[in-house]
Amino acid sequence: MSAADAVLSGGRTRTMTDPVTVQPTRDQLRALADKATPGPWETWDCMPTRPHDFAVVLFGGERNLPAVYITDWCVAGPDAEFIAASRTAVPQLLDQLDAAEQRIRDLTQEVRDERGAALDQMEQVRIRDARIKAVRDVLEAAYDDQVSFYDIRRALEG
Repeated sequence: MSAADAVLSGGRTRTMTDPVTVQPTRDQLRALADKATPGPWETWDCMPTRPHDFAVVLFGGERNLPAVYITDWCVAGPDAEFIAASRTAVPQLLDQLDAAEQRIRDLTQEVRDERGAALDQMEQVRIRDARIKAVRDVLEAAYDDQVSFYDIRRALEG
C-alpha cells in the first residue's frame, strides 16, 4: 500500500470495490505533503529534440534524487509541470485556506461582539426614552397643577 493510499484510506487496505478516486480531506492533503520529498520540484525534458516524448519530475531539484517519469508523449510535459508545481502550491494553498478560515472566524467574532455592544446601546436608548416619556408625562400633568416637585424628581431619576 502506498503512503498516499494509507493516508487516504485511514490505514485500511483498499479493495476492488473502493472508488478509484478519493477526495482527500485537508488534513490528509497536509499529511501527504508533509511526507513528500521536500521541494521545490522541477521538470526535466529528457529528450529536447523530441519534446514531451517523456518528462521527469525531479524531487528537490537534484538529478540524483528519486524522480517520477511520465511517458505518455501527449501529456508528459504539462503533467510533469503540474506535478512539480503541486509540491509547492498545495502546502501554500492549504496555508492560505487556513488563514482565510481563521480570518472568517475572527470577523465572525467581531460581528458578534459588535452586535452585543449595539444591543446594549439599544437597551440604553430604550431606558432613556422611557425616562423622557416619564418626565414629559409629569410635566404635562404639572400644567394642570396636579404634580409636586417630588413627582418631577422621581420621574427624572427613573
